[in-house]
Amino acid sequence: MKENNQLQIMLVEDSKSDAALLKEHILLSGNHICLNYAGSLKEAFDYIQYNHIDAILLDLSLPDSHGLDTLQRTRQTFPHLPIVVLTGVEDETVGFQALRMGAGDYLIKGQVDGQLIIRSIHYTVERKAIEKALHQANLEQQMQYRKLLQSQQQLEQSRRNYSDLFDFAPIGYFVLDEKGLIVDVNSTAIVMLEAKKEDLLGKPLSDCICNEDRIVFFDNDNHVFHANACRQCQLKIRKNDSSFFYAELKIDPVFNSESRVIQSRVAMID
Repeated sequence: MKENNQLQIMLVEDSKSDAALLKEHILLSGNHICLNYAGSLKEAFDYIQYNHIDAILLDLSLPDSHGLDTLQRTRQTFPHLPIVVLTGVEDETVGFQALRMGAGDYLIKGQVDGQLIIRSIHYTVERKAIEKALHQANLEQQMQYRKLLQSQQQLEQSRRNYSDLFDFAPIGYFVLDEKGLIVDVNSTAIVMLEAKKEDLLGKPLSDCICNEDRIVFFDNDNHVFHANACRQCQLKIRKNDSSFFYAELKIDPVFNSESRVIQSRVAMID
C-alpha cells in the first residue's frame, strides 16, 4: 500500500553503484518517492508478487535476463504495471524498441537527474492509468454492445414468434390502417376469403363485406379508432368467388407508444 501518498517504485538494477546513484538523484529531487531495490529479475518478481508497486524502473541487462527479453518477461508477468526502461548510452535504439513493446518511457543512464527521473515516472504512471481507463471503457462499451445485440436478437425472435402466431392462428386476422385498408392478413383469413395475399393488401376490408352490412362495419371500426374500445359484430362476408358466409368480427385497437390508436386488428370467426 502507499505510505504518506508516496509512489512505490521498484528499481531493478544489478549494478549497486548505478542503483545508489539513481537513488541519490531521486532523494535529492525532494519528491514523494519510495524506492525499492532488486538486483535481479527473479528478486523483483518475488517482491512485486506480495507487495504494492506503482511503477518499475527496469535495467535491461540483469544476471538472469538480458535485452528486450527482460522487458517482455516483465510485461507478461505484470501487464498492469507502468515500466520505465533504463539503457546505456550506446543502447538508445533499444529504448525506442522498448517503447514499441509497451514501455512507458526510457532513460539513458548517465544522462539523467532526479527531476527527469521523477517526471518520467509520473508521466508513465499517468499514461498507464489513462490506458487502463480507456481499456475499461472499451470493455464496458463491448459489453453494452453485446447486451444490445442480444436484446435485438431476442426482439427479432419475439417478432418471428408473433409472426408465426399471427400467420398460423386458427382464426382469420386482418390489420387495418386508419382508412380501413388492409396492411396485413394471416393465412387463415386468406383461405377463408379464397383470395391471394397480394390481392388483399392495400384493399379496404369493406370490399369483402356484403353491401347491406358495410355500414355496420364502418360504424364499429370508427368506434374503435375514436373511442379506443373493442367492438364486435356479425356480418355477411363475400368470398373472392362472390359466394358468401356469415362471420363474427371482433375489432380491437392497436396503440402506439403514445397510447394513440394507429391501427385496428380484426379477428374473423366463421
